[in-house]
Amino acid sequence: MIDEVGGAGRGSFNHRFGQASRDAEQFFNFLYPVDMFPFTDGEQSDPITGAKGSLLGRARARGVEPKLFHVLSNSEYFNRAGSLVHTDVAGLRDIEPPANVRIYTVAAGPHFSGPFPPNQPAHLAAPLNPLNRNLIMRALLDAMDRWLEAGTPPPPSQMPRLANKTLTPSANAGWPTIPGVKFPPPVLITYRLDFGPRWSQGIVDYEPPLLGKPYAALVPAVDKDGNAIAGIRMPSVQVPIGTYTGWNYRPPAIGAPEQFSGEAGSFFPFAATREERLTSGDSRLSFAERYPSRDQYLARIRQAARQLIQGRFLLEADLADVEAFAKAQFDWISKPAAKP
Repeated sequence: MIDEVGGAGRGSFNHRFGQASRDAEQFFNFLYPVDMFPFTDGEQSDPITGAKGSLLGRARARGVEPKLFHVLSNSEYFNRAGSLVHTDVAGLRDIEPPANVRIYTVAAGPHFSGPFPPNQPAHLAAPLNPLNRNLIMRALLDAMDRWLEAGTPPPPSQMPRLANKTLTPSANAGWPTIPGVKFPPPVLITYRLDFGPRWSQGIVDYEPPLLGKPYAALVPAVDKDGNAIAGIRMPSVQVPIGTYTGWNYRPPAIGAPEQFSGEAGSFFPFAATREERLTSGDSRLSFAERYPSRDQYLARIRQAARQLIQGRFLLEADLADVEAFAKAQFDWISKPAAKP
């Protein structure tokens, strides 16, 4: 089984008023029974309610646990309670997945990718994040096949962790200064929900549910460019031309500009020159300060791709696609009038 960008949510199935496509987001749908304890595949407990359990508990008891990959993008940490997949409910300690499970976070990746060159729809405050995780998913599918057919263990889990401070409250993530961008960005608050005494039978007696204390909400820490430090870092994140995020604000023209617009990601290109970034107050090094030539930039991209191939997060056959995208990015940002 490969669970792709599901965050900590489940489907709304097998209960009264079930609606299969519901998922909680920052300011809507968060009272539906989708982000519910337990959140981890291994055993966990809730010290406030006294509840204990695991998502795979019944499968484990029956001897039918699947081999499972959880794939999270940056979006899931801000708008789908993603940290609860691998921490305790108080956000105080990491919880390692069972031996049959891996958790892979695509660092700085969006829930869904935008086009390249980047565009900015009218309902978004910034251009869409153009990073596409398809090549990573191809490599993970190959790893799953090898695990099933030959018993070859897949790569170790790659996600932000409390232990090394790559998972943190949003206010402490290490945000850079980007002109016109509000930091820290908000994060979905996931509440303990009480649907009544017959909830264990799938019967909702309290609608809306009684609201309890919130669970912890943590996000990936970022580097000085604003890109997530931990997880599977695509070549475009290791050798960036801008900041890639899993969130995007609403623009002032449509109201509530402090809120997210769904699960869209953002892209904030670097300033072209040192003078430009100093004039605007951008703390990130400019494009010209980073890359003296196209050949040097592409060499660094190839090196990053080779590291991913060695780690089995990229297929050798897909190296040409990585290089083609890198060339397109360099040529686009090198044109003075290209950036939105």
